[in-house]
Amino acid sequence: MFSLGKLSNTSVQPVYFDIRLKSPYKNILLIHGTPLEASPIPISGHLVFSIPEAVAVKKISLKLVGTFKLEFLQVGQHKNSSLTSVVKERRTIFECVWNNLLVSSEGVITVGPSDSRDSGSNGSSHAASSSALSSSSLNSLLKPMKKTSSTSQLHLPPNGVSFTPYDGVATSPGQSFSLREGNYELPFKVSLPPQTAETIEGLQAGSVLYRFEAHMDRGSFKTSFTKHKYLRLFRTLSPDNLALGEEMSVSKSWPDRLQYEISIPSRAIPVGGVTPVTVNLYPFQKGYRLCKIDADLIQYYAFKDQSGQLYDDESIVMHQGMTKFENLHGCDPLQDNLVTDKIELKSSLRFPQNLKQVTQDCDIGGDAIRVRHKLSVKIYLKRKVDGEDKSTEIKANIPIFLYVSPHVPVEGRLVLLDNSGKIHFRSGEGVCLFEKQTTLAQPTSSASLNNLHRLRDGSLTVSYFPQEDTEAPPTYSNHMYDQLYDGSESSARQTPETMRSGASTPDQIRPLMRATTESRLILDDLSKSVQDLSLEELNRVPAYDLIGEDAQDEPALPLSELTPSYDNSDETLPSRVTSPEPISVTPHRHSHLFQGGLANFVRSRSRNQDRDEHSIVSPSTRSRSHSGSRLH
Repeated sequence: MFSLGKLSNTSVQPVYFDIRLKSPYKNILLIHGTPLEASPIPISGHLVFSIPEAVAVKKISLKLVGTFKLEFLQVGQHKNSSLTSVVKERRTIFECVWNNLLVSSEGVITVGPSDSRDSGSNGSSHAASSSALSSSSLNSLLKPMKKTSSTSQLHLPPNGVSFTPYDGVATSPGQSFSLREGNYELPFKVSLPPQTAETIEGLQAGSVLYRFEAHMDRGSFKTSFTKHKYLRLFRTLSPDNLALGEEMSVSKSWPDRLQYEISIPSRAIPVGGVTPVTVNLYPFQKGYRLCKIDADLIQYYAFKDQSGQLYDDESIVMHQGMTKFENLHGCDPLQDNLVTDKIELKSSLRFPQNLKQVTQDCDIGGDAIRVRHKLSVKIYLKRKVDGEDKSTEIKANIPIFLYVSPHVPVEGRLVLLDNSGKIHFRSGEGVCLFEKQTTLAQPTSSASLNNLHRLRDGSLTVSYFPQEDTEAPPTYSNHMYDQLYDGSESSARQTPETMRSGASTPDQIRPLMRATTESRLILDDLSKSVQDLSLEELNRVPAYDLIGEDAQDEPALPLSELTPSYDNSDETLPSRVTSPEPISVTPHRHSHLFQGGLANFVRSRSRNQDRDEHSIVSPSTRSRSHSGSRLH
């Protein structure tokens, strides 16, 4: 009986196949600033694979896809009965395609924020995509190619490549590429628009997820080699953002009763961060008792589908309370927390660090997803009136902005991808984000981040950025003793912390830390000689008579010998032609004081001849003058 046989799938799978993103954090891309202030986001990396034998491929393509998803149950009331409907929507809001990494490393954005801004029907989105494809195809046709290949198969160099092998080569649809055994690193790059939506993975009803898809198309009904990878895009704030220095405060006063004020130092707080909270109470009546203080983090979120229907809800994602006020000034715990004076409570709140529990503030294009947060503080008081306890509740809502920061520990959801590229979340398990991929990380610089510090006035402060990011420009005094990397093994073993000024500053001050080896030896000898001197001996002032007698015994060097003269450049001088011989000099030094002046180091005697301003000195006279000079 006639049979088509099995599909050809005898080729050995690649030994290694991965998509490496060029980023300091593993599979995470940070976008600095809001969509209005951010610049185009460069993204680059390499598609890395290793094949044990030669393989013929049609092309090696790569795709970055961003998917918006809505899936939840909507419950409504109608005539004393509840109605339940399923809301389910899934569409692509971003797509970037690298058609063939063997020919070009530049990606083309086929679906972007401008296309997803119109939340119309599917036909409009497909029309926008086709127009984008047509414009990109037209641009590729107008772009001049370097050369055209007419051969049916292009052979790559042996042992693999680490670049685009046929960059700019125009290939025909029937051409193929012969990949020999070896390791390959094909680069890719593209610039994402500033309005690109960030990753939303914590909300149960909606999400925005990104993933890479790499395909090694072998053609001829052969199974393609495929690789999928999950990518996270987060927006973060720069240290000079205005929201970081914007203090938020809520206050109110009831005449003849009490006044309150609640404040936090910054409106922008990172996910997993800690913020100081100050609560001031001014009682105008006696008898108030402080029962408890509650703080809740309320998350508001809204979704909009393609038909324009809006779905919104809110939930409490964090709750913290305080019921014990033992060391609080103005509150007497022995009298059932009786308020006796002004209360100034300085405490702190730590926000959740799991993105499953809390989601950062965001505005996905076209109001598809919107997330906001507010901090709700409630103060419960009681006061006896006519023998009965009457409760007083103070409620204050402070709007805050939650963002993702790489300097604060953040935990994301554990993501698994199947062979078809579908994303699955492992329930109850998380993964730590923003772990440095390089070994030259600086953990000590961020050790004091997100920790409270009490100032001298008793107030609390916190820093969310390392000192290196807030210095503009870096101060010279903090880096004057930094060591330069000279390429040696000892320098390679040193960490950036040991090479900084704080760790490399010597005990004795050395003015030249970057001097050569010879200069360092000289400086060490000088420092040792200075260390042998006592402070009492250095501060002792010599008598004038001793200095005067010593100056009379040692004649000073004539002024004519301090600097060279044009008259002494005659070649007939034998003393300047012959090389000098070493002469031992015995300095004249008292045991109890120091003598200064050039005569302490070099003593010479010369004959001073009176010369007329217009007279010329003969060579014989000049020779006798130099031969008569002596050193003592």
